[in-house]
Amino acid sequence: MAAKEQLKTGRIFYASPWIFAAACALLTLIIGVFAANNYQREKKLMSQALFQEGRAVLNLVSAGARAA
Repeated sequence: MAAKEQLKTGRIFYASPWIFAAACALLTLIIGVFAANNYQREKKLMSQALFQEGRAVLNLVSAGARAA
């Protein structure tokens, strides 16, 4: 009986590093995908913010020109 339990325990410890490596690889992949999506979203939001600021400056200049 003890040999059978030791064999089961040995199999678990043998498979455990592979499971750990697969989990780490999957976690790295998920974090990479989220980082890429976040980067794209930030680029889009930054360009929209700069466009809005540019329009605000143009409106300010045109309003100043009309008032003068």
